[in-house]
Amino acid sequence: MPFGWNVAGGVLSPAPTEMKWVQVAQKMRREGASLHEIARTFNAQQVPTKNGGRWHAKTTSQILDFNDRQERK
Repeated sequence: MPFGWNVAGGVLSPAPTEMKWVQVAQKMRREGASLHEIARTFNAQQVPTKNGGRWHAKTTSQILDFNDRQERK
């Protein structure tokens, strides 16, 4: 299940608390932050991941890509 979303009955719906952080990541990226910077910021601010781990550039990339695809639907 992607960060920022919940699944119920096979239907995706936004997870409000997580979606707030997705929007922060999107804003940071638009302002020129690297994926590594976003991950470092989220780790420093102790933003919880879906599975309780640490943030990585690859994770932020996947989340931003997934949400960009959702917005284009």
